[in-house]
Amino acid sequence: MEEIDDEAQIVHSGDLKVNTVSATAGPEQEEEEENIQDWKAFNKQVARSAASLAPSSEAIPARGEKDFEPDGTTVQNSLLDESRNEMYAALLGLRGHPLKSTVTAVWIPSEGKALILHAKGNFFKDIGKPVHIPLIKKAQGVWLSPVETVYLVERGSVICYLSNDEFENYLKIGGDEGFDYRNRLRQLTLSHVYSLAFCVDGDLIDKYQVYSYLKRSGYIVQDFRLITPEQSQSLALLHNKKRDLFPLGQHLIRRLCGFFSFPIFNKLASAAYSICRHFQPSHFFSYTSLFKSLQFIPSYSTYDTLKPELYPNLTTDYKLAYNVWKPMQGFSKKNPPPPDFQVCIINTGQNHLFPTLQDIQCLFNQINHTFPSQNNDEGKKSKEDKPKKTSSSQPTKREIKQQRQKERAAKLDPKIQKRNEYLKQRDHHLKNGLNGRTLMLAVIDNGVISFNKLSEADFTLNNDLTSRFEISLVFHSN
Repeated sequence: MEEIDDEAQIVHSGDLKVNTVSATAGPEQEEEEENIQDWKAFNKQVARSAASLAPSSEAIPARGEKDFEPDGTTVQNSLLDESRNEMYAALLGLRGHPLKSTVTAVWIPSEGKALILHAKGNFFKDIGKPVHIPLIKKAQGVWLSPVETVYLVERGSVICYLSNDEFENYLKIGGDEGFDYRNRLRQLTLSHVYSLAFCVDGDLIDKYQVYSYLKRSGYIVQDFRLITPEQSQSLALLHNKKRDLFPLGQHLIRRLCGFFSFPIFNKLASAAYSICRHFQPSHFFSYTSLFKSLQFIPSYSTYDTLKPELYPNLTTDYKLAYNVWKPMQGFSKKNPPPPDFQVCIINTGQNHLFPTLQDIQCLFNQINHTFPSQNNDEGKKSKEDKPKKTSSSQPTKREIKQQRQKERAAKLDPKIQKRNEYLKQRDHHLKNGLNGRTLMLAVIDNGVISFNKLSEADFTLNNDLTSRFEISLVFHSN
């Protein structure tokens, strides 16, 4: 990519006006839009515009007809070759940009990363890690990971050079004058950047495929961050809260359980069960008693998998790769909000099977946990920080709909309101679990990426839902 002065102008495809089909366009214009681009007319127009060094006021010519269907003669082959060469000539055209908007990165092999001394552009709001370089005047340093470097070079936003001893000495000594990258360093091609970035770790290729796919889809992507020490401390207090309430009672219960675990008690228990199982009630007069009898697995908290005394050997080879946010304004790399998704990458070509239950539990334990108390406090603060609407502002349709729903719910019976709130929380727990931990598996199969969402479900009833009347049911088991 060539660099030019600010005053000079060069014609490229971005300077040409593109014909667009309006909503009222006829069928002839829509058919022209589906035809193949006429590269001959395009190259002639670019040549005329480049010769005059002025922006073109003409529009891109209409696309040519598809006259390259095989008919058994060599005429079609010659036309096809000529059109193909014209396309290659158009793609080889020079593209320029002003020097002030140039973003230059230098790949430092010793660090395995790329360094940008003067970061420019909006895409650095969620890409790179800032670094302070005091010896260089007006430096806004940013470290780029291998994945971020390849992504920016591939999209044409950054020109990458290879570092040498002269550049490293410049970083140590500094100076007021800028560094001459073009004459002192070697510019890297895209293939060279690929080889330098992915030569150390082959798994970075999979990470780059997922990263570039999500970035091009508009998501905000950053490397996964572990739980902060403050969160870990509060998480430990949350787990140990109930355990420390009655230490003496727990000690006595543990002693009794150990006493009754002798083999003689096991034999007596099995004999008593074989005798008394025929006297168990076999009639159920309500759905509640029927479903309670079907509860074979006792419910437990989803946080129990974090307790080392319950799961001492809970390990896995799978690791979380990225935190992903939906597009938002005012995103901060330093203090990001809780991520919307957390992604684990699996390549089926490396003989990776689908994660087992133990692997999934380990992945959930790696997720940044959210606590109900913290969420409530944050919600209250956000509501208080929002400015109150003035009387002149008109409410939106969504706000009007929510207000009507609240008014209708307020007119209902208190028991019905309590029941509706309970059912709402129950459905939320069934879908997202008690803590809302969600995991995304990015499965790569021969370059094709598919995403699978894994979430927890909480089947525990916090309160018994009492109905106004019992629905009777008689069931006899033989």
